[in-house]
Amino acid sequence: MILLAGSVKGGTGKTVTSANLGVERARAGKQVLLVDADADQGNLNDWAALRSEAGIEPALTRVMLKGRDTAQQLLRLRDKFDDIIIDCGGFDSQELRQALVVADLWLIPMKPSQFQIWTLDKLLELRELALGFRTTPLQGCLLAARASTHPAHDDRATLDAVLRQRGLDGFRVLNAVIHERAAYTMAEGQGMGVSELPRSDRGVRSAVAEIQSLHQEIFEDARETAAALVEA
Repeated sequence: MILLAGSVKGGTGKTVTSANLGVERARAGKQVLLVDADADQGNLNDWAALRSEAGIEPALTRVMLKGRDTAQQLLRLRDKFDDIIIDCGGFDSQELRQALVVADLWLIPMKPSQFQIWTLDKLLELRELALGFRTTPLQGCLLAARASTHPAHDDRATLDAVLRQRGLDGFRVLNAVIHERAAYTMAEGQGMGVSELPRSDRGVRSAVAEIQSLHQEIFEDARETAAALVEA
């Protein structure tokens, strides 16, 4: 699968989510390629380099891609890996548009703030442009990310309500939710995924459960995802 984590708003948790999903796929025995397509920051590449220097297993292959031939490069790499996870910068870039042409699934981490809700029309525009170059459907999967842990807040339900109100075809809200937790920052600083941290802390255990739920929804439920994509 070619999974694209991309949006037009920064600070939504795309890189952290990409890194953790990469770890989960590798721990499942898959050959994974992490693609850093954010030439301005390169945070995913930096994280993967830290992991490599620390000798953490399983090892993850990484590459940085940019420019107008990004889609062609991704297609050349497709058959060499079980999964390719692409992390694009939080803006409308050439790399994002290129990746949308070849991605099997578009993961859009989003916190349902007004500023991020305003980006939905732009996301729809980018999807429509990409469909003009594709022979297969493309579904955008909105992920409630960096969500509040306060029990009174239900960011996923809020995001789902906004999507229904706007009536945007081709997008759906995932069941998984990624909350704002110190465990993600702790793991990131060590070149690790949260599932590789000691689980004595309840916050770590909660983060692991979230990532594993997201991993299952995207990868292990691939047949259901593919069916939903065709229906969209």
